[in-house]
Amino acid sequence: MRREYSKNYTGQSLKISILAETREFDIKCYQLLVRKVFNEYFKSVKLEIIETSVEVSPKGKLIKQLPQLIDAIAITDLVDLIFLFVDCDNLKPNEQRTEILKQMKKINDFPLSHIVIGLPKRNIESWLIADITTIKNLGGISIRSDLSVEEAQDPKSLFQSIYKHSGMKQKMTDFACKIIDCMDIEKLLKRSTTFGALLDDINTKLKEIKSAK
Repeated sequence: MRREYSKNYTGQSLKISILAETREFDIKCYQLLVRKVFNEYFKSVKLEIIETSVEVSPKGKLIKQLPQLIDAIAITDLVDLIFLFVDCDNLKPNEQRTEILKQMKKINDFPLSHIVIGLPKRNIESWLIADITTIKNLGGISIRSDLSVEEAQDPKSLFQSIYKHSGMKQKMTDFACKIIDCMDIEKLLKRSTTFGALLDDINTKLKEIKSAK
């Protein structure tokens, strides 16, 4: 059964920024994925993605820099909602969320209720490999359909193998964006509990923003 969310956001305009660990690959993929989610599940919301100049440095240290990064976005970008995407790597999603929430308590200039947290199991590649039909069509590789993408031990290496096998000459970032364009989001939802948690969090935050206006 298709997941349904409230349609009571008609006329709601939303400016968002997206914060992730690496700028080139992750940000482009998350921007496209967020747009796709809103187009399919929250289409009554008028979405504007603000390209933030705030950058994680050094890379991979997002959580430790979180208070400063969020406060900087709040001051420079004037957004309604910040999407925070963090790889779980070897941690369980609830363990990574606990670490993030500890740091979020130090944020001064942005309401915590306006921060959406996305925690792909291990990394974003675990979401990119979810639609096995798209992977087969674009990458020419078959992936077992009986496994949750959360069970993939090294989704990053698997995605890199799919990219190489595809024979496409475009950059891997462009290949990943093409995967997202063609992806059936419902298939991702069925194979990833962490992606379902992201959509639920978006819905919760939209309700909070609407009720506050």
